Amino acid sequence: MMEDCTSIEVREVLVINSRDLFSVFADEMPDAIVNTVNTMGVMGAGIALEFKLRFPKYFETYKEKCKEGVKVGEAWLYEENPKIISLFVKENWKFPSRLEWVLLSLKNLKKIINQKGLGKVIMPVPGTGKGKLNKNQVIEIIQNLFKETVCEIIVCKDEEISEKEKLVLETLKHMSLSDFLEIGITKGRAQAILRNTANLHRFRDLLKLQGIGIKTYEKLFLYFNQNSNTKMQNRLF
Repeated sequence: MMEDCTSIEVREVLVINSRDLFSVFADEMPDAIVNTVNTMGVMGAGIALEFKLRFPKYFETYKEKCKEGVKVGEAWLYEENPKIISLFVKENWKFPSRLEWVLLSLKNLKKIINQKGLGKVIMPVPGTGKGKLNKNQVIEIIQNLFKETVCEIIVCKDEEISEKEKLVLETLKHMSLSDFLEIGITKGRAQAILRNTANLHRFRDLLKLQGIGIKTYEKLFLYFNQNSNTKMQNRLF
């Protein structure tokens, strides 16, 4: 079993990175970014929800793809900007992934990389968030599978919070009740957030709070990314 990596290390063309996927995406400008999805057309949690909010057109295309019929283990390339490669590592979003599904989807990812001549791809560790798989086991599979590829593969372990996300959380802690109401968040939900700001170590921790669902999460996400009154120069996610 490989040792856990908490900082960047390079092994041939494979980079294991402790940062989150989207901060690396902003810095590296890769040829494609990888998302991990189910075959049911649902992006309601984890990294998939982040993709849904950032790239709504991609999400709608993904839903249509699922309606047409896809199988677990497949990989699908969305060829707009940015290019997004979906790995179907789960059937039902409610249940865990399996190592054999992840391995098959990674093999199909490798085929897409070779067919399209991609030079740099960034990806999460498939199946290890809501999929419940062991992160080190999956990274070991990736290392073995991609050790001979000429494409640079950056695997993001999402163990290190970005400075932009820190700024979001700090801003959230100093928001007033009226700020939340202006966004369209109800008084009860706003108070639930304000009572628990000390427990928010990542933005996604909002979904762990009782009474806070995807709609509230989406409103705050869009607020921090689109509202000019935040006085922030760049998109925060």
